[in-house]
Amino acid sequence: MNSTKQGQGHYLPIGQAWRRNWNRLTPFFDYPAEIRKVIYTSNAIESVNMGLRKLSKNRGSFPSDEALTKLFYLARATSVRSGPCPSRIGRPR
Repeated sequence: MNSTKQGQGHYLPIGQAWRRNWNRLTPFFDYPAEIRKVIYTSNAIESVNMGLRKLSKNRGSFPSDEALTKLFYLARATSVRSGPCPSRIGRPR
């Protein structure tokens, strides 16, 4: 079986979602590039915050604020070592 045909059904729901919501998606592309960068950056920051909330929620309570700070530091240090973010935000062109 051709590898291109093999993966066609895999992304079908994504295409359907884009078509269903096209009128809501297209206004985003009308913003100037500078505004879109701010939106992308906000999404990245929210993603980091969500990850840290999830990490601290799963651990329950902490003996001190310093313990929580160390956990966050280690989590961020580990994610930075695991590789660069796939987006171009914050990287020179």
